[in-house]
Amino acid sequence: MSFGTKLREIRKQNNLLQKDMCEKLNMEQSTYSRYETDERLPTVDIINRVADTFNVSLDWLMQSEAKTVIFENGSANHGVVQTENYYAVPKDVIEALLEQQKNTTTLLNSMTLVLQQIFDKK
Repeated sequence: MSFGTKLREIRKQNNLLQKDMCEKLNMEQSTYSRYETDERLPTVDIINRVADTFNVSLDWLMQSEAKTVIFENGSANHGVVQTENYYAVPKDVIEALLEQQKNTTTLLNSMTLVLQQIFDKK
């Protein structure tokens, strides 16, 4: 069962309309609708909100029976590839994360040097 199917199942079990779900999850109805129809993959934040709001496990939400689904670049899913229960992250996202990691490491190294200088003076 896909994320969208599970989302629709949660909505129906709680006797909610799509607009009610949007209010609970704080999102636009057009975005929610795309999640429910599997036209768009949810962000980690959305997955966490669904799990917390409706008291379901992240494992259950993300577990999929799909073997391979490939979304072409330029689609709403930005080239995300799902194979069994794993999601591949688009290259541009990985590059951005690596750049953030590099910047964070540089900042931490600078802070360490400053702290060493402070403690060496004492």
